[in-house]
Amino acid sequence: MPRVGIYGVGHLGKFHLNNWKEIPGVELVGFFDPHDDTAKEVSEKYQLVRFLDADSLMDACDAIDSQNNGTHCYSGSWIGSSVG
Repeated sequence: MPRVGIYGVGHLGKFHLNNWKEIPGVELVGFFDPHDDTAKEVSEKYQLVRFLDADSLMDACDAIDSQNNGTHCYSGSWIGSSVG
């Protein structure tokens, strides 16, 4: 069973989160979001593990769904290069 994590749970990230939860055979491990208010809201609403840094999330997953706005493009690129 592939283990998926989400980097960024803002507007688009929440759509992706809901879609991943509906796919049979996929384990949604948790998420990382640099915005504390958003992260707290999502953790409570969806009962998901909130990772406090991107490295911990990557270590726990087989795949990362990176959803970030234009100001965080570098972070998304870094994650992509780190996981393969």
